[in-house]
Amino acid sequence: LGLQQIRIDIILPVFYNNGRKIEDSKLLQTRKELAKRFGGCRFLRKSYGTWIDPSDHKEYNDVNSIFFVIAPNTQATLDFLREYKEVLKARFDQKDTLQTIMTGIVEFKLTRYHLVAYHVQNVII
Repeated sequence: LGLQQIRIDIILPVFYNNGRKIEDSKLLQTRKELAKRFGGCRFLRKSYGTWIDPSDHKEYNDVNSIFFVIAPNTQATLDFLREYKEVLKARFDQKDTLQTIMTGIVEFKLTRYHLVAYHVQNVII
């Protein structure tokens, strides 16, 4: 079967905390970096979400972009993500970013269509 693959979702803002739009060049740079590192990257420009800051319990409604990659389930991948998280926090001027890892990929092939199911294993903080 080879090396187990994982799906990584990286959720990043579309707007800075002051309401100003994040430059498209930063999103493009991120997409290119992920594609170069993992051999491909899927990008969803707009996703809406809500989160609550645990320090002051203030609710934030965000417009986010999501980057999806399939990567080998290795320590090198995890180390890269921990380091890359710091790069993204600085690039997008954020207190934190959200990255999720999904494992247990089960694939069912139906003629030319694919049905893929994921099981969430971990959230990198």
